[in-house]
Amino acid sequence: MRALLLALALVFTPASASAVWTNDTLASIRKQELRQAQRKWVDKAVITTIDCLGRAIMTQKLFGSREPLNRLILQAAPGCVSEFRVMFDRFYYIYGGRAGVKLFDGADILPALIEKWMSDNQPKP
Repeated sequence: MRALLLALALVFTPASASAVWTNDTLASIRKQELRQAQRKWVDKAVITTIDCLGRAIMTQKLFGSREPLNRLILQAAPGCVSEFRVMFDRFYYIYGGRAGVKLFDGADILPALIEKWMSDNQPKP
């Protein structure tokens, strides 16, 4: 939709107002759209990883595990290696050398995200 509006604005802009759409303005819009697409790309990998961990932990709880959530996350992680690898690769691609810092910052909220996922996906009795 945004691209359509931008295209229409460029087509119907009178010649006297064409200075409004400078190369810098268009480059800024492209950068914003790129950042937004990159965030969606990373978010999808994070959601997929949380889904994998949530399913594994919920399975452990259904079989009667009484372990604390942090320990269950560690036990479930080996089954989600491919999801973690994709998530790490995407973080590294976007953030480069800062990827480890970004991932470490997000590790604090991982238990809360998994608890929310499990509450949203509880089996119906």
